This record gives sequence, structure tokens and C-alpha cells, in this order.
Amino acid sequence: MPVQLTVATFNIRNGRAPDRYNHWLLRRRTTARWFRGLNAHVVGLQEVYPFQRRYLSRRWPGASVAGRGRGAGGGGGGGRGGVVAGGGGGSRCRCSCTGRS
Repeated sequence: MPVQLTVATFNIRNGRAPDRYNHWLLRRRTTARWFRGLNAHVVGLQEVYPFQRRYLSRRWPGASVAGRGRGAGGGGGGGRGGVVAGGGGGSRCRCSCTGRS
């Protein structure tokens, strides 16, 4: 039986940039609402820092996270991403990451 999987990607933008009106603190609630409204099974994030990933996963009930995120593990940035898997479409999805993320 075929299974439909909804996947989305999102460049979350640098959460540490001093960019005034686009600062993470001013856009994080809207971003969290947007994620919940997607009803996606998997969301791939680019440029996500661990604090941004934590914020979003805490506001997405049933979500699981894979990947280290940008700047994790002592790296200077490097564009590492993360994947958040949630209960889109009323089903549960587990996420795992192998190798380097």
C-alpha cells in the first residue's frame, strides 16, 4: 500500500544576526505557527542553530529531531542543518540520522 509523505524545507536564517526587525526573537512565534500549519511529516531546516531547533521542536507536539544544527559540536557554523519530524497528516513519524549531519 503506497504511503504519502509530505516533506518541506525551510531556510530559517541566522538566529544570531543583529538584523533588527528580522531578529529571531521577533519571528520565532510566526515561524512556529507556520510549521504547525504545514501539516508536514518531515521538515528539513537550513542554517538552524540548536536554540532555534529546540524552540521549534518544543512547540511542535510529537516532533522528533535529528542532526546537530549549525555551530553544534564546536564548529564555527558551516551550514549544518537539522530535520524535524512531526505528526503531519495525523500519523507519527520517527526521525534518525546516520553518519555526519
